[in-house]
Amino acid sequence: MLVKSLSGSEIMRVETGTGACHASRPDLPPLDPRQKWVLWHGRFQDAGWIPDESVDAIITDPPYGREWLPLYEDLADFAARVLKPGGICLVMTGQLILPNVIEILRRRLQYVWLISYVSTGHAALVWSIRVMSHSKPVLYFAKPPHNPTGLFRPDLISSGQKTKREHEWQQSVVGFRRLIHHYTQPNSLILDPCCGTGTTLVAAIMEGEGRRTIGIDVDGRAIEIAFRKLQEASGGLLQLRMFALEEGDPMTAPRPTRAGLNGRRAGA
Repeated sequence: MLVKSLSGSEIMRVETGTGACHASRPDLPPLDPRQKWVLWHGRFQDAGWIPDESVDAIITDPPYGREWLPLYEDLADFAARVLKPGGICLVMTGQLILPNVIEILRRRLQYVWLISYVSTGHAALVWSIRVMSHSKPVLYFAKPPHNPTGLFRPDLISSGQKTKREHEWQQSVVGFRRLIHHYTQPNSLILDPCCGTGTTLVAAIMEGEGRRTIGIDVDGRAIEIAFRKLQEASGGLLQLRMFALEEGDPMTAPRPTRAGLNGRRAGA
């Protein structure tokens, strides 16, 4: 469905699963209980249609690099608005900007812990400091009051086999499914404001148990890819393909990359 933005100056694309499409109008609810997922092509800063204190968890992997620090300020404000009291915000980020990101998020949210997300396969080469990076930090923040109960959760998450088939910044569905399994509850609403090709959303749908999810991104091509993947995941087809790909099938294993040389991953 193609809709004009509120200003009328640009076109946005909105897709949803198992229900009617939602446009960029603020009077529309974000997710009908019958729907598993919603995709919105636009800026999360403009997603005023998501009600205050309506989201259980934000799980996201924003761009890295110091030039993106203002985005983290917007993310902190956005999370403070849409998260329910006690809701969590898991943010994967780069090691080089880690102190800055912690400082920014702490202005609006409660720091809880740092989760180590370990990548298998080839390391990312961080040339500026000559480090071979095999892991990324996932910052665990929450909206007060945060009083987790129940089972203990690991702070070491394995990504499973990497795959960059659809995007150079793509993360592993296996790894994000593990994050969702350990750090979210059944029937929760999970939001990724920088969803890219939909890894968080697909992982939430595959984890199941009533979880619903919203994805937002400014990249129209990535939204199209996410839409296809979510259609397949909702129909049960994608799970088999993901398992074959991400458990180390030699025919589909990713080739070595020079991650960390330039662009977003330079801050890995």
